[in-house]
Amino acid sequence: MSDPNPPTIDIQKVFKLKKKSGIKKPVINDIKAAPDGDFNDLVAELGRVARAMTYDNGNPADLYTSLTAVASIAVSLARSLKLKKPFRAVHLEMNQAVFKHTWALTPLNPQMPDGQKLVILVEEIGEAADDHNDAAEFIQIATMAGAWAASLRADKAQDWVTT
Repeated sequence: MSDPNPPTIDIQKVFKLKKKSGIKKPVINDIKAAPDGDFNDLVAELGRVARAMTYDNGNPADLYTSLTAVASIAVSLARSLKLKKPFRAVHLEMNQAVFKHTWALTPLNPQMPDGQKLVILVEEIGEAADDHNDAAEFIQIATMAGAWAASLRADKAQDWVTT
C-alpha cells in the first residue's frame, strides 16, 4: 500500500550531496563520466554488479562503479531513442517510485538488502529486454541503478526525501 502522504525526492539532494555527507563527487557526475554502451554492455555490467556484491563479502567501490555504469548506459540508450532530458526523466521516475512504493521500498533506502535491490534492477532490465524501443524502460533502469549507487554513498539517505 502506498503512503497516503508520500514524500517527494529532491533530485539535487539525491545526486548532488552536500559536503557534510562526506561525498566528494556527486553521483550524477559519476554517471555522466561512465562509458556509454549498448544493451549487451548493460547486461554485462549487471553481471559486474552481482559479482561486486558477492566477492570478498561485497566490494562497495566496485559495486558503486558498476551501478553508475549501468545508469550511464541506460541513459545513453534512452538518449538514442530521442529522449532529450534523461536526468529530468530520472527525477520524475524516482518521485513516482517513492509515491508508488514508499521511500523505504526503493533502492534509495540504504537499509534495503543489496539482494533485494538486485532483484529490482534485474526486473527493470528484463522489461527493457522485452522492448528495446521504450526510453521509459531505460530511464527506470537508470533511476534504480542511480538510487542504489546513491544509497551506498550516504549515511542518511532518508534526509534526501522532502515532504
